[in-house]
Amino acid sequence: MPGQSQIRHPSSADLALIALGDGAPHATKRHLSRCATCSTTLQEFFRVLEAGRAGPARPAPPPADVWEEIRRRL
Repeated sequence: MPGQSQIRHPSSADLALIALGDGAPHATKRHLSRCATCSTTLQEFFRVLEAGRAGPARPAPPPADVWEEIRRRL
C-alpha cells in the first residue's frame, strides 16, 4: 500500500551468521530488538549452536554388526 513501509527481515543466512558471531549491522540490531519473529529465530539458532557444541566431539562408532555387514558386502 502506498505510504506504508515494508518490513525488511534479515535472511536466515544473516541470522545464522550473527549467531555464529559475525556481528550485526546497527539496522539489523534495531530490527531484532523490535521484531519478535526474527528475535525468536535468532534464539533458535543460538540453541542449535549450543546443542551442537555440547554434544560429543566425535560421533559414536557404529556397532560391530554394522562393520560385519560392510565387510560381507565387499
